[in-house]
Amino acid sequence: MRTEKDKLVAAYNKQIKKSSTALPTTVIKPVVPEPKLIQQKVSLQNVEYFLETIDSTDERDVLVRAQADLSRDRDELLTLKNVNYDFSRSYEKYLLRLNQQYSWSLVCLIFLFIGAPLGSIIRKGGYGYPLLVAILFYMIFIITTILGEKLVRNETMGGIMAAWLPCLILVPWSFILTWMALRDIKFNPQAALDFIYKFKKSSQSPLEG
Repeated sequence: MRTEKDKLVAAYNKQIKKSSTALPTTVIKPVVPEPKLIQQKVSLQNVEYFLETIDSTDERDVLVRAQADLSRDRDELLTLKNVNYDFSRSYEKYLLRLNQQYSWSLVCLIFLFIGAPLGSIIRKGGYGYPLLVAILFYMIFIITTILGEKLVRNETMGGIMAAWLPCLILVPWSFILTWMALRDIKFNPQAALDFIYKFKKSSQSPLEG
């Protein structure tokens, strides 16, 4: 025999079934407008420009779309240009710092071949005069290092060339001073100036004649 509780549960389930069947089964989809098609002339015999193939009522839409596409493409190109520019600058700075680690190590050896012969070449003034000349070569190293960094920053020189610039300038001096020390040649600036003056005079004399 069904109790009062079972009757109430059955009535409740029946009411739920009726309410579920009463709900609409169809879903209303939003109406999406179709894109407007632009008509063009088929005959291209007497057409001089592309705009003449389009109906006058659609010219404004075509121009607006073309302007929007061009603006988008221009922004993308400018963005890519700036990215490439920043990448190239960062790459040159990276090459500069990387090669400076090796060039500065080589400069230590170059200073050894510059400073060691100075004591035997410069034989006056005790330690003061050779130290003054050594400081002069060190100033050349500092100036060329700063100059190379500025040239890389201004995009005038590559990072590799700027890093090895001090070595390229100081290496000839190390060979010259070592050669002078091996042959026991004294350091005489006046003799060097006289030689340059004579060389300049001899090179100008054929032109004057």
